[in-house]
Amino acid sequence: MRKIGVGWSGRVGLLAILPGLIFSCSSQEKFSRTLASVRPVTQAEGQAGILMISDSAAELIKQAREAGLAVRGDHVLEIRGDHDKINRLRVDRSARWLPASTRLRATKPTAADEPDEQVYYLARKDFALPELLKNHPTFDGRGVLAGVIDDGVAPSGSGFQRTTEGKRKFLQHHWPSHLLDTQVKLIADAKTASPYFQTVTESYDTAWEGVLDEASLKSYDGQTFDLNADGKQTKIAVVVVKKGDQTRICLDADANDKSDSDCFGSFKATGEYGYWRREKGVPVVAEFNEADAVVRLSEGESSGDSHGEGVASVMVGHQIGGRFDGMAPGAQLMDVDFSVPDKNFEDGFYTIGSFVRSLEWLGEQKVEVVNISYSLFFESVAAQEFMATAISALVKKYNFVISFSAGNNGPGLNSLNRRSIYPDNVLVAGAFVSRELDEYVHGVTGLPEQGRVIYYSSRGPGPDGGGGPLLLAPLSSLTHAGPENAFQAFSGTSSASPALAGAAVVLISGLKQLGLPIDAETVVHALRLSGQPLNGTAFVDQGYGLPKLPKAIEIYRQLIAGLQFIRVKTVVAPLKGPDDLAQRGAFLHAREVAEDLEVRVRVTGVLSPKVAAAVGENLLRPLKIEYSAPWLSGPARGWLSVGMARLGVRVNGKFLAEKMQSRPGQEFLGEVHLIDESSGLRLHTIPFTVVDDRPWDSPHRMQFNLETRDAVRVHLGADPRVAGYRIRTAISDVRRNFLSLEFFDPMGIGQIPSFWGPADEEEFFMPTAKTGDYQLTLARAVGTEAVFPLEIEAAPLQLQLATQVVAQPEGSDTGKLKVFNHGRVGEKVRVELLRAPTPAGTVVTGLDSSGDFVAEFAITEPGVYELEVNTVEPSDMSFGFTECLTEFVSADLKSHKTWGLNYMISKDKVGGKLRFVCRPFSHTGSDWHRTKAVGQLYRRPLEKAEEPLVASAAQVRLAPGANQLDIPWISKEEPGTRLQVVVKPVFGGGEISLGIVEVH
Repeated sequence: MRKIGVGWSGRVGLLAILPGLIFSCSSQEKFSRTLASVRPVTQAEGQAGILMISDSAAELIKQAREAGLAVRGDHVLEIRGDHDKINRLRVDRSARWLPASTRLRATKPTAADEPDEQVYYLARKDFALPELLKNHPTFDGRGVLAGVIDDGVAPSGSGFQRTTEGKRKFLQHHWPSHLLDTQVKLIADAKTASPYFQTVTESYDTAWEGVLDEASLKSYDGQTFDLNADGKQTKIAVVVVKKGDQTRICLDADANDKSDSDCFGSFKATGEYGYWRREKGVPVVAEFNEADAVVRLSEGESSGDSHGEGVASVMVGHQIGGRFDGMAPGAQLMDVDFSVPDKNFEDGFYTIGSFVRSLEWLGEQKVEVVNISYSLFFESVAAQEFMATAISALVKKYNFVISFSAGNNGPGLNSLNRRSIYPDNVLVAGAFVSRELDEYVHGVTGLPEQGRVIYYSSRGPGPDGGGGPLLLAPLSSLTHAGPENAFQAFSGTSSASPALAGAAVVLISGLKQLGLPIDAETVVHALRLSGQPLNGTAFVDQGYGLPKLPKAIEIYRQLIAGLQFIRVKTVVAPLKGPDDLAQRGAFLHAREVAEDLEVRVRVTGVLSPKVAAAVGENLLRPLKIEYSAPWLSGPARGWLSVGMARLGVRVNGKFLAEKMQSRPGQEFLGEVHLIDESSGLRLHTIPFTVVDDRPWDSPHRMQFNLETRDAVRVHLGADPRVAGYRIRTAISDVRRNFLSLEFFDPMGIGQIPSFWGPADEEEFFMPTAKTGDYQLTLARAVGTEAVFPLEIEAAPLQLQLATQVVAQPEGSDTGKLKVFNHGRVGEKVRVELLRAPTPAGTVVTGLDSSGDFVAEFAITEPGVYELEVNTVEPSDMSFGFTECLTEFVSADLKSHKTWGLNYMISKDKVGGKLRFVCRPFSHTGSDWHRTKAVGQLYRRPLEKAEEPLVASAAQVRLAPGANQLDIPWISKEEPGTRLQVVVKPVFGGGEISLGIVEVH
């Protein structure tokens, strides 16, 4: 999976707004509270509409329609119209709502650029599919309709033509954008029609024509389009002809006013498609809405845009390149192109509303399994829970299985930090690579016999302390993307998720042929319970392991018969996570296990929805309880029913303290397994994760032996005394080419140092901007049987700036600074003074009812402006990120919108207003709407923005204690100029900021 970060032009989506819980009276006064009495809908929200989940959806639909409001959906409702009318809606206790335009941040993975040639690219062997097909050759996905939400699937792909039964494979292509919609007019007189129409040879009773002008196609960010790849902005004639009930669309893509096999039918009706540029192999599909006289044209999937094709190939491809099959070649396919550009600024971004509508569209088409190889990010645990509620409701309504990719954000612990988005009735796929697959596909050797979780697969435990990936699936595939790309590799968790989704398709296909009723949630947990874990691999890395399809069928029979629980609900008390989230596992820090810790785990069995509640009253499963680590202990036996059972678990603090003392920065990964005593089936695992996040007080040298596709982690704690860490590595330039180094912050967000590379020195500084647990990771990207011995030294930089002003008197060539070194040893560093931006305005206000921080500033000087937003009171965010919708309205009232925290204003634009609407990406606490934030606007002069260095000392020694430094000036600065003090390695990369001083 590939991160789509801030600044990705055209298609990035961000979550904007926090949801709120709506409370109302019960019984006879169930609907006595209005929406406005809890949290009013503002005018902006009213125009955009709201999303609502309620157990009384039918009543709300009735209310809304009686009030003249537009309603979409019948479970997750989208209500639009006048904001006053929306505010007057009466809601029940269960209702939750948030604005329909609430953005989410999407991470779309990309295919890895690696060669592969063999058939071992797919997950068939790892899921025991050959064994299943040997006994049941028709269990190949036939009879199942699969769906993909991605960046589009080209209908011309060789694997998307026919199923194993010869049926049409690709049934519908759906795209939400209307950017390429073309209005056509009825042709009254053929003699006066366009020259292009005169050459159309298709017979017709009725005809329409119009023009798609590429010059008029601009997305919200100014992106232009050359759809037919002719190197210019072209006017493309569009003609529709209809004879009887048959409609044909003709497209003059080469703009030569000649119809040369340019006509094709509706893709939905006929499966036909045309080409924007035939020799480039870029197909276009079209649909005609006769009532509105609009031709809907797709953007087309170019040869370099093959992510969706890779996903679909792995999941359901048949005879890819005439040779290979995906997991479920007998299934049929529909897709939603979720990344198409839009002319409307707001609609050009991913939102919860658009995502939910995409899922509902697939559900309405009777799709039974959906793959989503995007990572979805939300601003808070509360927002994640709202999304989980919405997804769970859709699964129950449409009875489809959804598979999500875990993400390629590993190998840091807690890198699957959005785990709360996914409810208990969906699949979440981590990436596994087998020994055989890696050798034949990627030319990589040295893996253990059982394979391993690949280093970049996102890990748990996640905000609830318990969630990592649900299951593993093999990565990598071979796709046939188009004439220019031919065969190409496709890997990452993006390929693991459709492999797992394909396993669900095969399972449903087999269950249908066996005459068994289908329940999506039960399918998910039949796969989970069939999982075979990798030995020596932590649960937070792999979940329940690799599912085995023959075993999943037998388990499914037991689950729908009410002989076994599909899952176990757990609560680990009294632990609490971010936003007071109930914990399903334990993520503990060194201070929490300074002495023995005891927790009480509540466990409750959950039956399949296919089982009558009365059956569960008498279901009791004796449990065997196993503990994977010597520092975990508790009862050896227990029981499970639909009632609540409890067990106490001890975390041995003395044992852990002794281990931490011998080697700081360790992690301790343990699990409590609940195993059915009679069958030996592992019903549930509760992970316990302990990290030694104590700040280091002296340098430590560590040695590792790194195998292929593996990674190591070191935890580096930070408190206010630690400004950062000095990292030294002893790695040859040749080996550095095959290594990936990352530094994960306390929120599980990884950053690859830009200065890490074969040409750089082996010493670098990494800042610790806030207190908490940081992780230094090293991973081996590829490899052979050879083991890489690595040596790393990490040392805390306990530095504090004690100077607030620095003098620059006439005749003086140095500035004087005072720096305290609170460490035990001296440090040689380079010190620089950089011109810092000047404060240009401050806004202190609370978040509005949408969860937005809004700040507006009058601009009187040109410059590069940057906004910094912080909560008034310190906040330990669960996943911190702040992004702003930025709008500049010039003096002539022209508006320009973009995303970001920076905006450059030239001399000819001075006199306007700069407005930021900022969406805090994470909050802590249930009363987030009472949080106040401060927005500080800074300005850099245009002429000085690119030359910030004003003073530098190439090498100084900071002895323990106070140090008086003389820093040579490079340039003369005006009094009041703000300077940032940074320290850097004498030889190496990275920097640490010690603070700000002013020139006096």
